[in-house]
Amino acid sequence: MGQDSYMIKFICNFIPTIVFMVYFIILYKQQQEYNDYYKSECYINNVTYPVELIQSETESYWIQCSCGKRCRSVSPCLSIYTNDNNFHLLRSYADKNEDCTFYEDPCLDNENPLILIDKIAQYIELGEEYQNSTVSCYKNKNSPNTEPIYLELKDVSTRLYIISGIFGFFMLINIYLIIRLFSYKTSSSIM
Repeated sequence: MGQDSYMIKFICNFIPTIVFMVYFIILYKQQQEYNDYYKSECYINNVTYPVELIQSETESYWIQCSCGKRCRSVSPCLSIYTNDNNFHLLRSYADKNEDCTFYEDPCLDNENPLILIDKIAQYIELGEEYQNSTVSCYKNKNSPNTEPIYLELKDVSTRLYIISGIFGFFMLINIYLIIRLFSYKTSSSIM
């Protein structure tokens, strides 16, 4: 095989290597964040949710959401609080910057008042289930009073191991191709 064929193989292998490297870095960061938290029990001492359709004095119990193509509507905003810190609990780490524990986005059909009334009833029922209960939660090991508390966290270690193996495999192929490329260059310059 010629030098050009090794170069083409290297380039074709380098692209998926970069893709798997980016995915590896993302998963590694998620796993590190997961490792910063521990499972605990949280007593829910307060729950806020809307009890009627949106009005100016109850706007804090609603959140804007997308209801389709160029459509904006609102979704009920259920926030759950614990006595462990002053923040509302978050459903998962993906919701880190959200204003509610539970909400809908996208909120298809929420422009219909009958749908909103049904959703209000669902959120009232869910809120009453959480009020004065103890639930499993995840607290930050280093600063539980200043960091958000989550109801669930994903352990991505299995996916991280799989991606690490695939990434390592592509890296070994790249190393092999580079060695072959340089050995071909060296052998052709000797002749």
